[in-house]
Amino acid sequence: MTICAAALAAKSKAIVCVADKAMSFGDVISWDSDVTKIVPLSHPGCVAMMSGPEEGTSRVLSALLAIADLGSTVEEIKKTCEREYGECVQELIEQKFLKPRLLTKELYKTATTGAEVNSAIEALSSEIKGYSIGCDFIVCGFDSKKSPFILDLSLPDGTATDMTSVGFAAIGSGHEYTLARLLFLTHRRDDDLDKSLYDVFDAKASAEMSPTVGTDWDSVVVYCGGDGTAKVEFVDDDINDLIERVWFHKAALSPYEKREAGQPTKPPRAWKSKLKKYADKLLSPEKPSDSSQGKALSKGKIVAPREEQT
Repeated sequence: MTICAAALAAKSKAIVCVADKAMSFGDVISWDSDVTKIVPLSHPGCVAMMSGPEEGTSRVLSALLAIADLGSTVEEIKKTCEREYGECVQELIEQKFLKPRLLTKELYKTATTGAEVNSAIEALSSEIKGYSIGCDFIVCGFDSKKSPFILDLSLPDGTATDMTSVGFAAIGSGHEYTLARLLFLTHRRDDDLDKSLYDVFDAKASAEMSPTVGTDWDSVVVYCGGDGTAKVEFVDDDINDLIERVWFHKAALSPYEKREAGQPTKPPRAWKSKLKKYADKLLSPEKPSDSSQGKALSKGKIVAPREEQT
C-alpha cells in the first residue's frame, strides 16, 4: 500500500521521483516510517521504486542491486529487469510449492507434461497459476546514449512496460489518484525541474485519499551531470519542506476555509525563486559531481515496505 511516481522533466534531461514512506503490516496496521522506497541501483544513474509485500520486493530488489550493468539500451535493460523478476518468481514458487512436496523443478515439469496428470499435480498446478509475488517496480534512469527511460515492472510476471513516451508512471494503491492528478495538471516532459518537483509532489499528495498512503515522503532527481554521467540525488529536506508548505497554502485548503491556529496564512517568502535556484543549480554543468550513490544511500534505510498490494 504505497505511492511511487516518476516523471520526466526539464525537456527530458531529468526524472523526478517521489514516494511515500508508509509501512503496512497486514490489512489494519499502517504508519509512516524511515523506510525509503526509492533505491539507487548499482547501474550508474538508475533507481528502482517499489510497491508490495517485503517477501517479493526484497528479493527482486536484491537481484537488481547485484547487477552492475543492466544494459546499454532500453531494450536490454527491459529484458534484464524482466529476467530478474521472473527468476525471483520461480525461486519463490520452488520454495513455497515444490520443496514442501519434495519436488524439484525437473520432477514437476515431468509430472505436468506427461501423458497423464494425476489430481494432486493438477491441484498443485492450479495453486501455482494463482500465485503472485504481489510487487510492482518502476525502474528509471538514462541509457548509454543519455536518453531517459521509465520502466514499469507490473504484476503478475514482471513484464516491463516502457512508459517513457507517456512521460510518467505510478505504482501502488494510490497510483490512480496520482496519474489522474498529473493529467489534470497537464504535466509535460518540457516542464522546468522546479515546476515538476512541485507537481509530482502534488500528485503524490492526491494519492493520500487512499487510506494507507503515507504523508511522509522522499524525492529524488535522476539527471545527467555536466560531465555527461547520469547521477542520482535525494532532494534536500528543506526543499521538500518548502514544497509541502507551498502546497498546503495553494492546494490543500479551499480559499473559503478559515485557517486554524498555527496554519500558515501565506506561502513561504520567495518560494518560487528558492525552488528554481535549487533546480538550476542541480542541472548546472558546473555543479561538482558529489551526488554519489553513497550519499544517496545514506538518506534512508534500503528495505522494501512490508505491505499488501492492492
